[in-house]
Parts: sequence; C-alpha cells; structure tokens
Amino acid sequence: MLEANKLFEEVLARRDRADATRNALGVLQRFKFLFSLPVSIERNIRKGDYDVVINDYARAKNLFGKTDVPVFKKVLTEVEQRIVRLQELLRNKLQDMPSTLEEQKKIIRNLVNLEASGDPAWDAMSCHSAFITQRLNTCKEEHIAIETANGDEL
Repeated sequence: MLEANKLFEEVLARRDRADATRNALGVLQRFKFLFSLPVSIERNIRKGDYDVVINDYARAKNLFGKTDVPVFKKVLTEVEQRIVRLQELLRNKLQDMPSTLEEQKKIIRNLVNLEASGDPAWDAMSCHSAFITQRLNTCKEEHIAIETANGDEL
C-alpha cells in the first residue's frame, strides 16, 4: 500500500509539473505579441518599416502601458529603449541633407507619432536653413574666387 501511494504521488507531481508547464505556455502564447515585440521592432527598423514599428508600439502601449506585472514592465522597458534608438535614427535622417520634402514630411510624421521630444518640424526647418546657408556661402566663395582669378588676369 505504501508503495502504491508513493507511485501515485509521483504521478500527481508529474501531472502538476505538466499543468504548470501548460499554463506557462498558455501565458506565453496569449502574450506572444508583447514578448516578441522587441525583436520585431529591431527587424522592422532594419527593414525601414517604421510605420509597422509605430503601429506595434502604439498597440503595446494601449494594451500594456498601465500594467503592474514585472515581466511586462521589463519587456516594455526593452521596447522603450528601441523606440528611443529609432527616434535618434530618425532625427539623424532628418538632419541628412539634401533630402526631399516628402522624405522630411514622413520622418517628421513618424517622430510626432512616436511622441518624440521637441519639435521635429522646426528641427527640419533649422537643418534645411543651415544647409541652404552653407550652400549659398560655398557658391559665393567660389564666385569670388573666380572673379578674383579673372581680375588678376586683366
């Protein structure tokens, strides 16, 4: 009888472990979106699919933004770090000149949707102004150099 109880307890213990494993897998499956989000964001940033990143980020913030679950908070912290890096990447792209107006508008819209600090539109205008000023100064210097060279020949 003692041996039967021991075997039965072992079976129950294995069943409890199997149930715990099934529950853990169920939780992982149910929250698969959140747990795979950091990798998904990295992949989409590399591909340049910023709209997908923004949509996924907004969805995650709506679903899990006010959670008190430590695991979810940790994943959201990872996501936030990637979003900050994306904001830096977009700000750097905004400063790359020359670029088309459409490219700049898209980058500004993405930064606004990511709730970036500051004013991306003003930053773009400042960069564009500095670029134009630099180009005008270069043209002026080249023109003066040509005029000086032509004046020396006379």
